[in-house]
Amino acid sequence: MHPLVITDISELSARDKALCRRAGYDGVERILSDSVASLAKNLNATETHARHIRMTVERAVAPVQCSIWNLLDGFEDSVVLGTPGEDEESKDVSFGMQSVRENQPGVVSSGVLTLDACLNGGFARGMVSEVVGESSVGKTQLCLYVAVCTALGLHTTMHRPAAHSVISGGSGRTVALIATKGRSAAQHMVNRMAEMAREILGEWYEKQGTYPADYIHNRVEDGVRLVLENVYLACAFTFDTAEHLLRYTLPGLITRKRHTSNPVELVVVDSIPPLLQEDFHETALPETSASFHSVRAFRLHELASLLKRLAVGTIAVIVTNHVNDAFAQDAALVQRALADDEIPWSKADLEIPYRKWQQTISFPLNYTLQAAHFSGLLAYVPRKENCDITMTTFLAERDSKVAQLGLVWTNCINARFLLTHDRNKSRNDHGIRRFRVVFSPLCTESNGEVYIRITRQGIQASFK
Repeated sequence: MHPLVITDISELSARDKALCRRAGYDGVERILSDSVASLAKNLNATETHARHIRMTVERAVAPVQCSIWNLLDGFEDSVVLGTPGEDEESKDVSFGMQSVRENQPGVVSSGVLTLDACLNGGFARGMVSEVVGESSVGKTQLCLYVAVCTALGLHTTMHRPAAHSVISGGSGRTVALIATKGRSAAQHMVNRMAEMAREILGEWYEKQGTYPADYIHNRVEDGVRLVLENVYLACAFTFDTAEHLLRYTLPGLITRKRHTSNPVELVVVDSIPPLLQEDFHETALPETSASFHSVRAFRLHELASLLKRLAVGTIAVIVTNHVNDAFAQDAALVQRALADDEIPWSKADLEIPYRKWQQTISFPLNYTLQAAHFSGLLAYVPRKENCDITMTTFLAERDSKVAQLGLVWTNCINARFLLTHDRNKSRNDHGIRRFRVVFSPLCTESNGEVYIRITRQGIQASFK
């Protein structure tokens, strides 16, 4: 049985407590085990009133999030809730370095200078940004790298994070990470973040050539601990679990950290599609039914609304999404766009003299082609300056992809970025990825594509 009883929940009004007791609800477990409809019937109240009572109880019993460090250390009982590590005797986790936060205040840096330039400074606060791509292309690696750089308080200089400005008063920034692919995948994400932090800080200290090995080791491990203390991880396997996290748990974490030295700056959800895979009702609905699509659209809209509510003002939200193969109508659409020269413009295309541009570009695009742009279908085709026209046509017809979840989800997010493998076989570097802006209110097409490299350290700039 849950230890809380009705009288323990201060958020409930005296009238609601009395109403629950009269209906035989002596503890919160019975309230949470009933559906809203059953609760309304037993309370002799409207479903709106019953839902309000249930949501209040859920918020009251929601556990306080512990950082990864506290979960691994096993001493979370000795830590002040919401402020991990602040009551420990050893508070000197400073690197003895000063922080220089040079990034634009409206963005969270990706940790790579060329990628920040493509993003017009970084991932925008107050927006839901989506990274879409096929399996194993590096979407999770990119998100984890941004999370590590944010947790350490890094800013970018040259082409990688600058460890000499690592820590902001020894506190870094807080990151909330929601994993939807299972507990083993979540454990791998923790290990990968620790590995990235060791590689980033170890490389910088070794390049200085003035520190002894023991000192470097201790400082690097301090940095790893800082990452683990600043990243809050939760696993969500269903839509209901994710909704509870976004509606109650994360807002509570954000509120507790708001006036501390390390407020929440980044929320990452990896990834969205698994949250839509369970049955919507007790009896499974066929995917062709109107009810299925109606419930699916509602859930996508609800997820986006909760994420945007978290992002308001100071927090950047990054989610990942998968792609499907483009067949039949989509493939024909790409062929038509290639034939009509309506594939997204390159920088060279923009430099065409105005009269020639007016004659060669059909504008505006019709609805079908606009939808293909926003879905990522046409953005998946390599730019003509990166592949010859024969290779571009071949890849477009045989290997095009389209973002999952459809136009409903596309209309719910603020920005979409496409991550693909490098299709130019002449470079023969399997670590290179192409990062392209599909749509964003803050990015321009002229600088909307860069190449990055996936390495053991994380993400680095790639110069072809």
